[in-house]
Amino acid sequence: MIHVSFSKYFISVFNELTESEQNKIVNFISHLKKYAWSNLEGRNKKSDDINPNLPDYQDKIDFVNKFNLWHYHIGIKKYDLRKKYGDRTSRFVLHYMNKPEKVRIVDMSEHPPFVLPAQYRLH
Repeated sequence: MIHVSFSKYFISVFNELTESEQNKIVNFISHLKKYAWSNLEGRNKKSDDINPNLPDYQDKIDFVNKFNLWHYHIGIKKYDLRKKYGDRTSRFVLHYMNKPEKVRIVDMSEHPPFVLPAQYRLH
């Protein structure tokens, strides 16, 4: 079973979401607790797919690896149903820290463009 927690920043984000958006996040958490990572509808990946031509590329990679940052396409506003189940993308992603049997949801942002969460949002 996966334990899910939230950063203080994400709690403030969550409280500003619509009921429908909150339900998508609650359903994601319920899925993790029941099925772990199997059979998720959205794309789920480590957040290290960063343009190597960026001047701060290595700093970003180090940041991702230090906090084991991943992101999940949560289906807000909706999923792109042209993509296969398990690899569907959406306008918004949840950013989280991924540890064995532990997930800490820290932020939610639009994608594209892909932007890593600021470090202060992780706590």
